[in-house]
Amino acid sequence: MDLHHTARGSLVLTDAIRQYAEDKFQKVLDHHSFGIPIQRAFFTYGIERYMHKFTILVYASMHLKIRAEASTKDLYASIDAAFSILEAKFKKYHDLVKEHHKKSGSINQHLLWEDDTEIINREIDSENFKEMKEALLPPVTRNSKQILKTLLLEEAIMKMELSDEPCMVFKDERSLNLIALYKRHNGTYGVSEVVEPD
Repeated sequence: MDLHHTARGSLVLTDAIRQYAEDKFQKVLDHHSFGIPIQRAFFTYGIERYMHKFTILVYASMHLKIRAEASTKDLYASIDAAFSILEAKFKKYHDLVKEHHKKSGSINQHLLWEDDTEIINREIDSENFKEMKEALLPPVTRNSKQILKTLLLEEAIMKMELSDEPCMVFKDERSLNLIALYKRHNGTYGVSEVVEPD
């Protein structure tokens, strides 16, 4: 497993801080990872507005990405808090997988499928304000490419829960259609599926 440490801002990264984070990570893996195979982990340390910020980004097998972050006035307290969040996310993933095996489709009750009229109405509304939005939108400063993954909807939801990503685009394993999955403000998920015209 690869471990990467990065210091941002004016923070000086010492061997003691590195060792403390690695020891905490090893304890989490030994006792709370539920056998999830970890491939790489990135630890980012920094100071933002007089707060010590610590971020963990863990890549596991099956393209699983788990992110945990904490900010406090003490760096060691931030490390402890971030690893507590990581433990909770490991447990959440384990419970979701366990529940999925008990009842297939149990996650579907949290989904909100949008019909075509809602999408069309939203597009009409956006056309009305298109010129104003274009004037106010900042320019695109960063482009990235990602591999299109073939997943079940339940797997995509688990990945979003663990990585705190607001949206995800993937190819559905059952229908082979392109699906955009996004988190709504009320905690449910929205699904927009791209289908061929009849």
